This record gives sequence, structure tokens and C-alpha cells, in this order.
Amino acid sequence: MRIDQEKFQTRIGLNTGSVIRKGKDIFGEVVNVASRMQSKAPPGDILLTDATYQEIKEYVRCTQLGDIEVKGIKDFITAYSPQEVIADTTKLMDGGKDEPGPEAEGIDLRPELPDPFRQSGRRAASRPY
Repeated sequence: MRIDQEKFQTRIGLNTGSVIRKGKDIFGEVVNVASRMQSKAPPGDILLTDATYQEIKEYVRCTQLGDIEVKGIKDFITAYSPQEVIADTTKLMDGGKDEPGPEAEGIDLRPELPDPFRQSGRRAASRPY
């Protein structure tokens, strides 16, 4: 079997905020929105909420994909897709605050992935949980 045939693609949805922790489990709207973002992500892609984007925008260049409808949430959620790490990761690993700039090495996060949101101009449809 060829390696290309053995690959599988995951979907990742990230949201940032406060959660309720009970033992090893976490609950709350933040967790639900992250789960919904994950279900909206194309295979092999990552979707971020605005809350997560605000936390990482100094370190990761992202593309705003637009608003998507999320089951159980009244307002549309703005989705972002990470494109490239713009921070100097060696400084971050050392615990120092890094300021992105021209000297920072760019690391491409998804060079070969298609972007169905920009290509079609459509909103993602809700999917049952």
C-alpha cells in the first residue's frame, strides 16, 4: 500500500474561554462551540473562533473565512483558518515574549490544503451533533 493511501485527515475546531471542569471532563458553551467548529472544518483543516484568533494573532497569520451558523448559538460565529506561524518559535519555547516581524521565520501550516470557503463563497451548513 502506498503512503498516500494510508493517510487520513482530521478536522480541528478551537475556541477559547472559561469551561466547567468535573474530574477529567470539561463542559460549557466554549466546549460546544469548539465541537461545532470542528464539525464545520473541511477534512485536514483547522477552524478557529474569534476568541482564539484574538489570543494568537500576534503569533500566527490567519485568514478570516467569514461567518458561519453554529447549532445552538444565536449569533453567527466568525471563522478563521491558521496559515503560517509568524513568531520566532525558538524564543517562544524559551519563555520569552516574541514580537513578530520581518526577522521571524515563517512556517507554512497548510501549504497543500484547498480552501472551500473562499472558493465557493458559501456558508457552512449546520450539521447535527
